[in-house]
Amino acid sequence: MPANKNYKYLAYFLIAIMGFGLATNFTFDTTNLGQFPWSQVGTGGTGDTGGTGGTGGTGGTGGTQYSAAALQWTAENGITHTALTTTEFTAIRAVNGVFDFLTLADAKAGDSAPEQGTTQFAPNEAIILVLSDQTDPTGGEDHYDQWYYIPELKEGGVVYRIGASNLQVASSSPSYKYTCSGGVDTGQRIHWTSGTTNYWDIGRLAIIPRTDDVSFDQYLMYGGTTLASMTDGATEIDTQGEQTADVALTTDIENLKYYAECDTNSLGFGVAQLMVAQNGKVEEMKAYIIFSTNCTAISTSKFQSEGWIQLNLGNLYAEKAFYKEIPAVVPASGNKMTLTVNIPIDASAAAGTTAYSAKIWVNDMQIASNVGVGAPTTSVPTAYGMMATEGYGIQAVINDEALTTSSGAGATQTLFGDWMTPT
Repeated sequence: MPANKNYKYLAYFLIAIMGFGLATNFTFDTTNLGQFPWSQVGTGGTGDTGGTGGTGGTGGTGGTQYSAAALQWTAENGITHTALTTTEFTAIRAVNGVFDFLTLADAKAGDSAPEQGTTQFAPNEAIILVLSDQTDPTGGEDHYDQWYYIPELKEGGVVYRIGASNLQVASSSPSYKYTCSGGVDTGQRIHWTSGTTNYWDIGRLAIIPRTDDVSFDQYLMYGGTTLASMTDGATEIDTQGEQTADVALTTDIENLKYYAECDTNSLGFGVAQLMVAQNGKVEEMKAYIIFSTNCTAISTSKFQSEGWIQLNLGNLYAEKAFYKEIPAVVPASGNKMTLTVNIPIDASAAAGTTAYSAKIWVNDMQIASNVGVGAPTTSVPTAYGMMATEGYGIQAVINDEALTTSSGAGATQTLFGDWMTPT
């Protein structure tokens, strides 16, 4: 066959095949063409923004579109983990990475679980929020506030619980401003909740219920002997005539003991609190114990070795006094809170067979610098800035007496006892 005829028959064959395709409406499967660079078929996005259709294509379903929305949370008892519906909520947002606690972004008195705020927060904002509750728990009084930090408001974002150590001063004039970092991971993750109203759900946030004075039984002890006790929250044992018993130390080096317990289950004591001062400064409040004795020959180094700090006060010249931070006591659900503080006595340099005094003051909600100059308080500080609207969860200090001085000696103590050096 001539060569030109071969080309002619090949052309006829190709035309026939194309005609068959047209007659049967044959089409290519374009399902997966989106993976190829030349495809113009829309496939949809998988990230924060949905996919868009290509030329001649159609947009896919795309990812969730996030927008500014209010916060949503569930407040819970941090010991029993039951939901609370009477909490107060306060929040501020960072501006250029800096927090000004004299400002306020959102505040809400709660009445439900979950609870929703009113202010809209945009994706990726950094937020600090405070949860509090001034309602008295069973057998207790008020709740200790908890501060939380959201470094980035986003789906799956982390919620941290923070304290004073997580705040760094960014500036102090004309008022204090802070940056924030770190914290304790609460295990809560932020989730976008869409509906008629969209929310940023930040999970379950806990606060700690506190004991009250009446349930907070306190004892000054030596071994198994009680020198003095207060179990009604009101009757301080502040004189020698009111004490339960005198004790004689077996040796020059012994230990007295401060012991406290709560009558009611599932209540805490001494949880650190943050306060906002009038100039925006954030300070930490904790529980402290003060011990004073007229045995001025008592060893200072013995106290210092166990974390006590001496109070060097000009108006406390007839006694030697020390103070110490009391760590937070938060029992497991269903258990009673107990607290023991060792009081180390080294009377080696003191006169033998001599009676000396032991005085005890215990207060929560104290600023260390105030205690260190002998000025503890029985009043909760005024709330300023972001805390002014809803206030602190704790409304009163335990106990209602704090260290004062009279004639060079400590006065208005909670507990008083006598101890005697050996022969």
